[in-house]
Amino acid sequence: MLGSWTHIANRTPTEKEFEDSLGQKDLVLYFGHGSGGQFVRSEAVRRLYLNSGTNGEKPGCATTFLFGYSSVHLSDNSIYEPSGMLASYLTAGAPAVVGMLWDVTDKDCDRCAVKAARSADESPNESGGAREWRRGVGLDEAVKEARKECVLRYLNGAAAVVYGIPVYLE
Repeated sequence: MLGSWTHIANRTPTEKEFEDSLGQKDLVLYFGHGSGGQFVRSEAVRRLYLNSGTNGEKPGCATTFLFGYSSVHLSDNSIYEPSGMLASYLTAGAPAVVGMLWDVTDKDCDRCAVKAARSADESPNESGGAREWRRGVGLDEAVKEARKECVLRYLNGAAAVVYGIPVYLE
């Protein structure tokens, strides 16, 4: 994807770095194990909503791509509401969260992530033999197209889902 990206690679992010990214950026991409819960507590994520909008800062939580196995899995709590990190991101005001419902292979997860990001950024439109690019593909459409890139399309591809409201990346 084009543009300048702030990233952390080959080291563990601190909880403050993870929390600051969620609170200050428009889009956060996480590639790792699970939902990032080992780096940031669910309470810290939920607190983003309470601290939003003060001092002219961006309200709530960033649109988040959680590309880890079972990253948006919710645990069944019998008669109580389901729980999981996904609930914290949505409670914090994330417009949308993309993630995996169950354990997936890392190669398919990477293929899906790259395709989803590229599809959301620019989508080809064939017309009259010429290839044109149009902006404004929704995140839901991008994930739908990205599922096709998985080798195990009906296992790993089907795990990719989007929670939230319609989001269009610019």
